[in-house]
Amino acid sequence: MDFAVHISAEGCEMVESLGAGLPPGAVGDWCVRAFEGAPVVAGRLLPGPGEAFSVFARRALTLRMGALVQQVPPYRALRALQTIGPDGWADAAARRYRSHARLVPPFRDKAADMLPTARGWVDIAPGRSAVHPPAAEPESGPAANVLTELMDRVRRYFAKYSTVGVIGGAETEAGLARVCLMLARLEAGVLPERGATVEGTHRGVPDDEVREVVGLVRTLRGSLTALPLFKAAGASSGVVEPVFVRGHAEGDLVVGSTLLAVCLGDHSEVTQRLRHLVAHAWLDRDDLYHIREVAVYLAASGSLASWPVADLAAQLLCGGDPDTARTEFRALTEREITVPRPVASPSAAVRGGSQVTVPRSGRAVATLNRATPLGTVYGPEAWDTVAHARWTYWDLWFSVVCVTQYGGDWDALDAGLYSKSHFTHGLSEPLWCHLVDLKNRLSAAGLTAADLAGDLAGDRKTIKKARSKILEWTGILAKHFSPAMRDVPSDRFHFRAHFGNWAKYPVSPRPFYGRLAAATPFDLELPGQRLPTFGNIDPLFRALEELEAEHATTPPTLLAVRRAGLTASSLAQHCCDPSYGDLASDASEAVVRFSLTDWRATGIDHAVFWRDALEVFTVFASFGCAPFGYEGEVMANLGADRDRALIKHVVDDLHASYTADRLEWNAREVERLWAFV
Repeated sequence: MDFAVHISAEGCEMVESLGAGLPPGAVGDWCVRAFEGAPVVAGRLLPGPGEAFSVFARRALTLRMGALVQQVPPYRALRALQTIGPDGWADAAARRYRSHARLVPPFRDKAADMLPTARGWVDIAPGRSAVHPPAAEPESGPAANVLTELMDRVRRYFAKYSTVGVIGGAETEAGLARVCLMLARLEAGVLPERGATVEGTHRGVPDDEVREVVGLVRTLRGSLTALPLFKAAGASSGVVEPVFVRGHAEGDLVVGSTLLAVCLGDHSEVTQRLRHLVAHAWLDRDDLYHIREVAVYLAASGSLASWPVADLAAQLLCGGDPDTARTEFRALTEREITVPRPVASPSAAVRGGSQVTVPRSGRAVATLNRATPLGTVYGPEAWDTVAHARWTYWDLWFSVVCVTQYGGDWDALDAGLYSKSHFTHGLSEPLWCHLVDLKNRLSAAGLTAADLAGDLAGDRKTIKKARSKILEWTGILAKHFSPAMRDVPSDRFHFRAHFGNWAKYPVSPRPFYGRLAAATPFDLELPGQRLPTFGNIDPLFRALEELEAEHATTPPTLLAVRRAGLTASSLAQHCCDPSYGDLASDASEAVVRFSLTDWRATGIDHAVFWRDALEVFTVFASFGCAPFGYEGEVMANLGADRDRALIKHVVDDLHASYTADRLEWNAREVERLWAFV
């Protein structure tokens, strides 16, 4: 069995009566005593004794109706599941929803407590500090991993099959009913047992309960035309699960300016919900939800009864003065309710959002951090923690483009970027490297592009930003690169060609390169300086000639000197203006002298030598100097014909490596050199 077999008495009471209750004790007693007319009003609404429904039916129907008004996280379920998840788990799950994805700190770090309303954001738990992700994500355990996957599937299912204001077909509604019943169980503390699976948890909802909720939704469908609240409702005009006092007073729905309670038709239930409606409206002293009317939806009959708040209060008070009663009630709650009340955000709480004017609480707003949107996001900044891994905005943008432009197919995105750039643009290689790195990290985390992007794949602003960066390459500078973008194959190739095999030489070229670098009046390892060659390169090549003369009679050392000269010559070409021919001429002469060295007498491994020589020759060829134009002479000097089979193997291996890293010019060049062997 995948679900725990028991429900506590407290859990049953919450499911049957609340989710939308009042604090027990003095406040609840006051409501029963003051609103003595509630049973009479309830009796007028009900034509007869109500029929019996399963314990989770009302809450499941309320969840389904909420999805008709606003697509937001299942707040109560997330709070219930947070008890078995690592710190910040519920907030991370809430951020996966499109409604919450663009929250900025400090609200982003407590997303499960943030309610979007038509007039701004409401923080339902201002007393709870934001949970900042620790340096290492805490171990969540198998149960929490199952719940994470479960809630991700819930989010994706609603995004795919539920539309604001639209009731689907029978099959769609059956699937949604099962999910809503599952959420209702989770809210009540009916959590999966150890070893439970997502599929088992989903199947744990009895089919007869699913059919029951589907029937209630069918009645709702027939009543929609008579419910102007829902006809006018939209994602911006409704609030799901409005909170008046967290953990004590939570409603079902606010539609427009109407606070709505969902009832199945039991007299005691309707009586209690009528009291709650007026009390909740009075608790909203800062007008966070702009409640002007209250209503009861009787699900069994599909009927709606609504009143201005003052009118229903007068009926429940049986002639008592509503203003006097409200003042007394608020004074009582001020004494009895000690937990922090919900407060309005004093400014926009979403990235890139415009500021909105919302009511402020004179008590709590002063302690609420201002949710100032961050400045422009460039890509490497941390975006979210998903599946216990951190992801950047580059990761988000790549995933959004992959989903929206290429149907979630990374290979198609890869091909699209490659066909566009042919790796001729300076940004194409860094972007490709990030794509490859992201694919590997997603695979390790068991995620797809759609999993990572979540509902942001449907967010217009996010799509526009992602396209501008990934497809149009707008405003990308090197300082905005991710670590993967900085570790490109061409850089690795150049380092390997210049320095990578020196440790395998009988005498290392390193100390001689150091002397050459010291003699050069500019930094050899600072490319792009565009220096004039006059006065800058002569010291380098004079030092090289002196070193060659000094070690002319010792082949291993002479080979090391001349090999150091090749690296110094190549790096100089990366630093100086290539329009001056003297540098190319001096570098070509250095290559020819290197080829005349009796390298076989040094004892160097032939495979090491040929691999190193071919790689550095490939670098030189890009500058149009030797061995370019001297290929036959250089290969003959080196005795390449004596090692044809070995060289062919090295060429094939280098060609495959270059091709895999998309260094196509290098691949063609090394094959061209083979033709001169």
